[in-house]
Amino acid sequence: MTTVSTQSTYGLALGGIPTTLIVEGEPAIQTDALLREKFGLDPLPNFRVVCFRRQILGKFKWTAWFYGQALRYVARHRTCGKPVVITRNSTLLPYLIGLKKWLGLIVIFEAHGYHGDQNLPDLPPRPPRRLVERFSAYRLIEHLCLNRCDGLVCITRPQERLYLADFVRIPTRFLPLGAHVSGDEVDPNQLPQYERKSLVYIGRLTAHIDVDRILEAIHLCRHSGITFTWLGLRDQDKAEIAPKVAEKGLTGIVQLKTWLPHKEMMEFIRKNASAGLVNYKPTFRSAGVTCPTKIFDYYRAGLPVVASRMPTVEDVMTDGEQGVMFTPQDAASLADALHRLFADPVEYRRMQQAALAAAKYYSWQNRGKRLIEFIETLDP
Repeated sequence: MTTVSTQSTYGLALGGIPTTLIVEGEPAIQTDALLREKFGLDPLPNFRVVCFRRQILGKFKWTAWFYGQALRYVARHRTCGKPVVITRNSTLLPYLIGLKKWLGLIVIFEAHGYHGDQNLPDLPPRPPRRLVERFSAYRLIEHLCLNRCDGLVCITRPQERLYLADFVRIPTRFLPLGAHVSGDEVDPNQLPQYERKSLVYIGRLTAHIDVDRILEAIHLCRHSGITFTWLGLRDQDKAEIAPKVAEKGLTGIVQLKTWLPHKEMMEFIRKNASAGLVNYKPTFRSAGVTCPTKIFDYYRAGLPVVASRMPTVEDVMTDGEQGVMFTPQDAASLADALHRLFADPVEYRRMQQAALAAAKYYSWQNRGKRLIEFIETLDP
């Protein structure tokens, strides 16, 4: 989530808001150089990255020590008006609420999960939870502190509905995560060619990814000239997937590659891919609280998306517009979606243009503007 934190705060700064990102790290690090090298971002006069250590005496990690340094920084750098503190760390909330009145803070919690017991009729059933999970520190802290915040930002619509059905009574706003802010524009004339038929997935192998159905679908499309690259795997992921690739006779059709820094990853998919894949299993987490951030990277690269149909995907994509959807855990449906995507070069080109338009709408800068609009409704 380092990329999300950096891009989202940078997007705020692009909108003219003085913004500071406080993260764990070495205080002496050259953050401007890191922004350029890792994220492809140029420094801005109103954007600062401040790092504090979590270790005491260089040996013992203590999160409260980091929080104390961060809050002391906020207290020392207050200017006119109320400072707005946005956090996605539940464990920071007691400190913020305790100092909220004294420091004159506006506190926004940006939820990247959900620790309650609610479910919704249109979501897959949630798995049974152990007693320790039902009474986790995150759950208890949110119950005690969340309604004392000024606002709640949710990254999916189902997540917002879950919180409201549970206990939240403060103003809420649905703001999905955003597209990479790189400062350059994709030339529509230089978009990936339709004839390439190269599908890409970016991300690690997790329990929520239906790797077997992906390979089955590629096997079904093996005579259509469609190739597949999985970018972002760990060595142990490659060791697990490679035998399955060989078993299905997909050697040479499927490529397995390790992770690249975000800037290099974007360059790779722009040059080598013609469509992006999003394939989640229909679990409570993936259908309810996981914002599919890779979709925005695909949009930014001008790639139509092939995605499993579920509420979190439908938040940010329309079937037949920015790409095509398929039935989760159905290899034949995924194969059919790939055939539909590459069936007509005119339609493919139209979806490319729609993907670029969606990238502009979901840019971090536009998300920052919508966040400021939400905050302005909270500040008396």
